[in-house]
Amino acid sequence: MRRRPRAMRRRPGSPRCQPGALRFRPRFSGQRASGRALIAVLASTAFALLVPTANAAFTSPTLVSGTQLIPFEAAGSPALSANGRYVVFQGTLAGVPGIYRRDLQTGGVDMVVGSSEDKAIDAPDAAAPSVSADGRYIAFTSAAVLDPVEDRGSGCPQVYVRDMQANPNEPSITLASAMNGNSSGLTFASPCAASSTGRLALGGAQAAAAVALSADGRQVAFTVLGPSDLTGPCTPSTTPPQLTCPTPASQVAVRNLDTRTTTLVSATPSGEATPGGGAFPSTESEQKNLGSIDTTGSQPAGSTAAISADGSTVAWLGTNIPAQVPPATDVAAGMVNLGGSIATEVEPLWRRVADGSAAVTKRLLVGAGLNFYFTGSHEEIEAVNGGTLYPATQDFVPPALSADGTTVVTVADATTSGNEASYQYLGSQQAPPAEAYAIRVGDVGAPWVTPLTATPSFAAPNAILDGVLDVAISPDGSRVAFETPRTSFALAPPTLVSPPAPEVGNAYTYQANLALGTLQRVTSTYDGSGPTGPSTLISFSGDGLGLAFASAAGNLIYGDPTPGASQVYIVREISTATQVATPTVGPVPLPALPVPAWVLSATTVAQPDGSVLVDAQVPGAGRLSVRATTQISTSVAGHAARRRSRRRARQKAARASLASHARRSLAQMGTRTGSGSAITARTLASAGVVTAAPSELRLRLRASARYRSLITGGNGLYAILRVTFTASAHKTLVQMIPVTFRARVRSVKKVKR
Repeated sequence: MRRRPRAMRRRPGSPRCQPGALRFRPRFSGQRASGRALIAVLASTAFALLVPTANAAFTSPTLVSGTQLIPFEAAGSPALSANGRYVVFQGTLAGVPGIYRRDLQTGGVDMVVGSSEDKAIDAPDAAAPSVSADGRYIAFTSAAVLDPVEDRGSGCPQVYVRDMQANPNEPSITLASAMNGNSSGLTFASPCAASSTGRLALGGAQAAAAVALSADGRQVAFTVLGPSDLTGPCTPSTTPPQLTCPTPASQVAVRNLDTRTTTLVSATPSGEATPGGGAFPSTESEQKNLGSIDTTGSQPAGSTAAISADGSTVAWLGTNIPAQVPPATDVAAGMVNLGGSIATEVEPLWRRVADGSAAVTKRLLVGAGLNFYFTGSHEEIEAVNGGTLYPATQDFVPPALSADGTTVVTVADATTSGNEASYQYLGSQQAPPAEAYAIRVGDVGAPWVTPLTATPSFAAPNAILDGVLDVAISPDGSRVAFETPRTSFALAPPTLVSPPAPEVGNAYTYQANLALGTLQRVTSTYDGSGPTGPSTLISFSGDGLGLAFASAAGNLIYGDPTPGASQVYIVREISTATQVATPTVGPVPLPALPVPAWVLSATTVAQPDGSVLVDAQVPGAGRLSVRATTQISTSVAGHAARRRSRRRARQKAARASLASHARRSLAQMGTRTGSGSAITARTLASAGVVTAAPSELRLRLRASARYRSLITGGNGLYAILRVTFTASAHKTLVQMIPVTFRARVRSVKKVKR
């Protein structure tokens, strides 16, 4: 797969605030004068939607990461609360990196965690926020030790949840990646590489952005990337000094903060942790250079685990599928053909954890008609050899779940039986572009899969460009949003009902209404052109009408204060019956183009080489044909070939006599000559051409080889051209033109030596 630069790969380094500089504390309490002035400006800018255009189904984007006067230096990974009041995102403001929450009603901005002198929230590497329905609880990942009592300080990332309404005298941050039954943080077999500002090392425990927290904020889904004590205590070893932990790496778990229970999700039917890893990346795939992946991109954490709003269901990208969903015999057979093991095959899995020990893991795309083991594709850095994988430009793209977990939207880069041949014809050296799929999961039977972007043929315009980059789903499961640079969609439903977008290299945001079977473009720019920068994560509000997204495009709003830097925006769907727009005066209608008269005009010019040029002007699409007919004696035609071997003097005399005789006989077609031979009409030359529009055409006629000797020298050969133009639903146009085919012979003088 091709690797693309990520929108937030580069984040400016941000040292901790020095004395006398702007200081950030929870809810910005205790700030100095400069800090209070900054927040006052931000708070004074209330959230307001811009006036949409008359034919738009969505409002114009509104900047929510700061203001045009005081913008964030960079912002991304938005998570929109279900009540639509708060948006939480990762960003850098005045040189201070962290996670921030903005109140869309008052315009106020609070720091959740970040680079701060307050050790309780000092986490400059914090990333991947998720938010509860009311905006009170916010989950995130950080390697900072924010709970020194319960975090064992392994240096590995951990998952935390902050209560934004906690009593000031009580801790507001709770460790979520903790052992079952108590509050102690997970222990990992090996220490992790040190994280830096804006960068998380691939290890420890991490949570995906925007999808890791339940609606009540009390259940968190996360991935444990290294061997740990998730299911039992680790034992120390002295030779060499290290820990031996019972839980294999790459496992998915759910933490209930109220009951302090941690449930293993990536489990075998017997309830054990999946050997070799049950979630991407598996132990084997991680050994294939995955450790070098920069997780500060648009997917800023190494997790694909998502939880439903009611906390009942978890979906993730799984590995070692036969151990979790036996027998899955197709995996082993398919991976043998690809030269890989079952640990390097990836596909989305689903488990209703609310069922307890009776929970069953399901494969979401097994019945979708996809070729998981397409031998013509080339997966990312050979870490994955088969399955449905993830987009070509991303590393970790979690599925998204409806509130009750019964509807899932995910991506897959596997081919189908219908488009596989066209992909091989293109000779691509990468994996097929990722497509979006909506899946309905029932209690019995295979999940029902609806393709949202899959194309019947990769030869279709724009189809081979990068596929879907991120997905989101509304809580009721009726709407799906996705990011893609593709501008044409050949598969319906859903049917594209908005105007086609101009083809550019950056992604657009689209929304599919599953109930109506429609697809609409969300992204709009003030100048009408395509976005000038990439977009990243997207998040729905609770009613499914609000949509938050991050984009580095500089033309979403007029006067972008930080062109080229990612910022967070919000749009809202509006009813077509209640659209409001500013009255405008349109341009003067263009005059109707004249309809050309249905006539044919042709002229001819004889050429010195014996050919004839025909210039014709045709009135529309059709076929132009030209045929040259001459009157010639049958005896002349029969003896023409034998005369080629005679002496030059006799050839000249014969040609002159025969040509004169032919002209005298033009009016006597079909009569007998004195020698007993017939004068008949013969085709001297012909040509034709097809045109798709009114145009000027040129044809060149050359005499057939059998008549070549008759047009060389003398007076040539007289003929009639029949110029014909035929077109569907129109009468045939004919024009007759007389012309003489004559080739001039240059004399050659002999020079004595």
